[in-house]
Amino acid sequence: MTEIIRAARVWDYESQEITSFPSSGALAVSAAHGLGVRPRLFEVFARCLVADQDYTPGDEVKLGPGAGIIYGAKWANASSIGVSATNGFYIARKDGTTGFVLAAGTWAIVLRAKR
Repeated sequence: MTEIIRAARVWDYESQEITSFPSSGALAVSAAHGLGVRPRLFEVFARCLVADQDYTPGDEVKLGPGAGIIYGAKWANASSIGVSATNGFYIARKDGTTGFVLAAGTWAIVLRAKR
């Protein structure tokens, strides 16, 4: 039997939960990471705060172009990381039957970066 060992991804920066964002229309969410350089790896996650669409509190969904961000982008520079989208964050229900737009207060956005 072959065993695959993967190193745990350790982030140098994790934002506070960002709970204020519009559920429709243009949006931009960002945070100052304090790393002093543009991170070589950065990701955007949606964290479930209140049970919603088969997700339970604490569940996380990785967002990115084609995965929760339609006509949008995630970006980074030497001081900040962020995500922009033209019409809210849209993800699939946990059971995959349909999609829905994330609602602030029910979901939080978390930004992570690695130097």
